Amino acid sequence: MGRYLANISLMLNHTIVKDADAHLLVYFNPIKRVKAFKFLDFKMNICDVLSQAITVPIVKVLMDEMRRTSNLPFSCPIKGNFLYSVANYRIDASTLPPYVPIVPFNYSLSFYKNDEKVMGIFVAGATVPKN
Repeated sequence: MGRYLANISLMLNHTIVKDADAHLLVYFNPIKRVKAFKFLDFKMNICDVLSQAITVPIVKVLMDEMRRTSNLPFSCPIKGNFLYSVANYRIDASTLPPYVPIVPFNYSLSFYKNDEKVMGIFVAGATVPKN
């Protein structure tokens, strides 16, 4: 697996106090399987995600990298009309445990305010063998 970097800037129209949720879905599609299977599916209040310890190992690694590379707050409120940025968010071979299978995957991260979807991110890719 190579090294992948991401840079993101975002600004919210309104301050988030307690009324927003994040929904993460991760699917894997093993080569010999026709239908993808759901690996992760959870929805949490964004303020809780920011302020509590994450116990799902892969999500913890991803959140730790987000905290290291961004100016996102560690608790609510999340200010509106303020530029948040993520600089050089890195995913590489050390991000995933060595037992992760070689498979295509996709994940979606959706954000909801008052149960209305306000933003979504969809990523599709595959783990690949290390040369």
